[in-house]
Amino acid sequence: WQAIKDRFEGKTVHRTIHLVRDFANLRKRENEGVAAYMARAADIVAALKGLGRTIDEKDQILQLLAGLPKTFAMVITMLE
Repeated sequence: WQAIKDRFEGKTVHRTIHLVRDFANLRKRENEGVAAYMARAADIVAALKGLGRTIDEKDQILQLLAGLPKTFAMVITMLE
């Protein structure tokens, strides 16, 4: 039982690290719509939540805005 638990916990930690990195490096892709970009972010946040790691709403918004290209600079400025 301990071996199974150790193996599962190791995969969980690895998966959590991977998702945290994905979220920290989240950027809108060149030909990606805003809705698809937001859905990709929401999927990462949901996966992290399923692993017991939550990202508060303010941090989610900040990361979404930070991941937008320069063409969205006016929108970001208006939101500030």
